Amino acid sequence: MKEVRFFFDPHVKGELPELDKKTNDFFFMPRSTGAELQSLISELCRTRLPKAYGFDSLSDIQVLCPSRKGEAGTNAINTLMRDLFNPASPKKAEYSAHNITFREGDKIMQIHNNYDIGWITPDGTEGSGVFNGDIGFIDKIDEENQLVTFRFDDDKYAECDISAFDDIEHAYAITVHKSQGSEYKAVIIPLFDCPRGLMTRNLIYTAVTRAKNLAILTGKLNVLCDMIENNSRMTKYTGLAQMLKPVYVYPEHKMREDGHHYNEQLDTES
Repeated sequence: MKEVRFFFDPHVKGELPELDKKTNDFFFMPRSTGAELQSLISELCRTRLPKAYGFDSLSDIQVLCPSRKGEAGTNAINTLMRDLFNPASPKKAEYSAHNITFREGDKIMQIHNNYDIGWITPDGTEGSGVFNGDIGFIDKIDEENQLVTFRFDDDKYAECDISAFDDIEHAYAITVHKSQGSEYKAVIIPLFDCPRGLMTRNLIYTAVTRAKNLAILTGKLNVLCDMIENNSRMTKYTGLAQMLKPVYVYPEHKMREDGHHYNEQLDTES
């Protein structure tokens, strides 16, 4: 989405975007309390965006949260949205796994790669593999036979052993981290109090650029400002060099050419 990305480019330089600039694809909607923020998200997903843009409330709109915790985290928003769009019913089977109750009709996400799960589409196309970040819905829970059927994107139906729930989370709201590599027609990004380590410029940029047609930021302006000003990046320490050191063998012909014992060479490189 060129318009959203172009409009938000100033943040790359640490500048606050023109939030009062009138566009059709980027909005900042301030809310000062968690209750107000949750009410707005419900309203946007249920009525305002479907009415204004024709978006499907669940398939086209994705809520992206910086954190799992708090009033603007995935845990709270998923509970809110599930009660709104898929309330409990005697006609909907349920199943509990890792302290979460899943229900037929729930929007879900696969959280680990599973290359062995087979799937089939309505036209008979078959394949295998469901991957980390794939989003879909629970089509059927058959607890008597210990089976569950998921419908993932592109109408891929996967019938699995019920233990597949171990790799499933609700996806009415997902973390920005989990959204990397994906795009959605519309994204809603709640900005409220969250751990300082997550309030970074890189994270808000990742969130906004998941939008293909529309991006809405809502919450506290000071949180957005803090994220844009915070350009810190987390350094990853893998320990790879130390793990390779015991098995690294410097080629014998190189030892002769260089005149170094491979241990001396290894110490220099590490």
